Amino acid sequence: MSHRLSFYWKVIVNPHLASFIGLLTLSFGVAVAGMATVGLGVPLIDAAMGTASDQNQIVAIIAGILENMGFGSSKSYLILFLLVLISLIAIAHSGGLFLQQYWAAWLAQKFRASIKLKLFERTLTAPYAYLTQRDRGALLYDINTPSQAIYQVMDLFGRMAGMFWLYKFR
Repeated sequence: MSHRLSFYWKVIVNPHLASFIGLLTLSFGVAVAGMATVGLGVPLIDAAMGTASDQNQIVAIIAGILENMGFGSSKSYLILFLLVLISLIAIAHSGGLFLQQYWAAWLAQKFRASIKLKLFERTLTAPYAYLTQRDRGALLYDINTPSQAIYQVMDLFGRMAGMFWLYKFR
């Protein structure tokens, strides 16, 4: 297991560290947006039930923002503002989740192409005796299989990260 992990670290993560960190940061942002949509449900319930705004700091902050904008802090304005805020965060969450999965698939395709190229270059520079001992299908298998495996791992990583953040924080 540790041999495979060190292989993936050496081949995938280390040469493309900036892309990997960017994908993890985006995954974290998507998780925070998912938690925010769920977390704003309590202030929405407090605003709908008409409890005092001093009990919930988020409702008090939003009431202060509405007062400064000149709308007043009536119950209907609070509910409308919270619904719009939750909707905007949910839209950002969905867009971030789509972008995360798209980026993971794009990175996987990029890694697959680069590894295929490296393996093909190694085949081209292989000794003639090695090439004559193997048939064409075995050589193509040696080029395609590792790159396809890395593509599948990266694509699976992107899908699993998206599903994890989606189901863990809902």
